[in-house]
Amino acid sequence: LWFSKQLATAGYPIFMVNLHPSLGSIQEITSGSLSDKIDQIQKLTNCQEIILIGHSMGGLVSSYYAEYLDDYSLVHTIITIGTPY
Repeated sequence: LWFSKQLATAGYPIFMVNLHPSLGSIQEITSGSLSDKIDQIQKLTNCQEIILIGHSMGGLVSSYYAEYLDDYSLVHTIITIGTPY
């Protein structure tokens, strides 16, 4: 939360995603909640680049999305924290 407040103060829009289903596979989570949220963010902000920041399994989900599902090349950077690669 501290980091998101710092970015928001600097003028960057911040969006958070709860991954669902919580016990689903990385493919299920990515093709569901993350893809839907990224579509919503892109329509809302009309952004052409996004930075994904993921903690633990969120890093795996972010990486999977960028590699296999980012059809429009929106992902500019992925930052992972404590991700079990």
